[in-house]
Amino acid sequence: MILVSLETHNKVDLTSAKTVIGGGISLGSSKNFKLLEELAALFENATIGATRAAVDAGFVLVDLQIG
Repeated sequence: MILVSLETHNKVDLTSAKTVIGGGISLGSSKNFKLLEELAALFENATIGATRAAVDAGFVLVDLQIG
């Protein structure tokens, strides 16, 4: 399992991001959060975020939790 973390993908902090691409438990795995990273890279001042359920499932680290 690959955990996505703010430190590893070097994106903008959630509190200062102009755009947040959010994902949840329905993405099914941490691997699919990499797709959101690729999407966020297309936007200026963007990052990814995750629901609590995705964090609890271990898809991403808590530093990306948005809800």
